[in-house]
Order: sequence, then C-alpha cells, then structure tokens
Amino acid sequence: MITVRFPSGLAIQYNSGWYIEAWGERNVAIKDTKEGNLIAVVPRDCLIEWVAPCRIYNSSTNETESKIFRELRLLRSQLKSKRKKRVRK
Repeated sequence: MITVRFPSGLAIQYNSGWYIEAWGERNVAIKDTKEGNLIAVVPRDCLIEWVAPCRIYNSSTNETESKIFRELRLLRSQLKSKRKKRVRK
C-alpha cells in the first residue's frame, strides 16, 4: 500500500499500489506490480510512503488519546464554572 503526500498537505492512499518508477522527468508512476497495471502518475515533489496494510496496536495504552480526553474534561469543567459565575452576576 502506498500513500502519496502532496506539498499542499493532501494525502492519497493507494491500496493496491506497491511499486513506483520514473515517468518522464517530473513524474513518478505508481503500479500494482513491478510490470503491472498503472494506478496513478504523481509529481516527483510528492512524498511517497510504503505503508503496511494492517497494524497492530493496543488502544487502551494509547497515551495521546487519553491525554486528549483529560484535556477535554478539564475544558468542560472550566466552561461550566465560567457559566456559573456569569449566572450569579
């Protein structure tokens, strides 16, 4: 699987893409096999990443996600306390 990241930030994932080759001076061709079907032609200034088609992770130990939820709870409680202060005035 190949992910192409354009300089603008747009990213496209090609699930059947596995090979790249030069396509003229400024482009790269993405193919499904070494001699196989052409899937896409993209500019050479793109970042091309090979990505495993699956991943293994334990979401219960994902610290980033739990940190985000903690921050959201904190913001929610701060908003509630500010609303209470406004109502009292």
